[in-house]
Amino acid sequence: MEELDIAYSTVKLYVKLKDGNSSVATSFFYKYSFSDSERLVLITNRHVLNNSVEVTFYLHTSFKVPGLTRKFTISGNDINLIIKSLKNGEDLCALDIGRYMKDDAYRYFQEKDFLSEEDYDKKNVMQNVFIAGYPVGLEDSVNKLPVFTNGMTATSLDIDYSGHPLIMINALALPGSSGSPVFIRGKNGNKLVGIIVGGDEDNKGQIINGLCYAIKAGLIKKIEMGRD
Repeated sequence: MEELDIAYSTVKLYVKLKDGNSSVATSFFYKYSFSDSERLVLITNRHVLNNSVEVTFYLHTSFKVPGLTRKFTISGNDINLIIKSLKNGEDLCALDIGRYMKDDAYRYFQEKDFLSEEDYDKKNVMQNVFIAGYPVGLEDSVNKLPVFTNGMTATSLDIDYSGHPLIMINALALPGSSGSPVFIRGKNGNKLVGIIVGGDEDNKGQIINGLCYAIKAGLIKKIEMGRD
């Protein structure tokens, strides 16, 4: 998928919480293909939606005029009804929003867009990556599109970091980046390798800039979608 298509696959989430606070985060479109049906969802981190009472996002209505969008809000019990999570508790979930979609302009990822072994040099721990998202809420506010940042893997893609399905990345871990898709420019195009989940904090509770974690993209396949 080309970078501009990736931009149209990402969606900024505005989340209101039970305690009255609010936050922003990133999500992206993904389509599941079953033997007899398909399901369009937004992928993000589970912690983004913990204790949420309202989620708002903007959907593009035109590729020719990017700034044309429609505002969509999900609130109350409807949020819990559409959240699909992992049984093992890993910080990843899907928002089952297909039923709410209209004639919107968007791109989406599928399993074929995951990084495969032939797409990169397995001997090299340090792989160049790029991230699409909304760090500290930054975006192209007129066109409602994300910003792109670069980084590099700090741990092997083939090994689960500290026993968890994570990759450590040399990149800024900023609020708003949670849920951002991470890509490698592989031999067969841009491939989805992970989803930003957060970073470590120092003993004062401050985020350690320059390092963050991405949950491995393959876990998307393990989300319990259920069947209609």
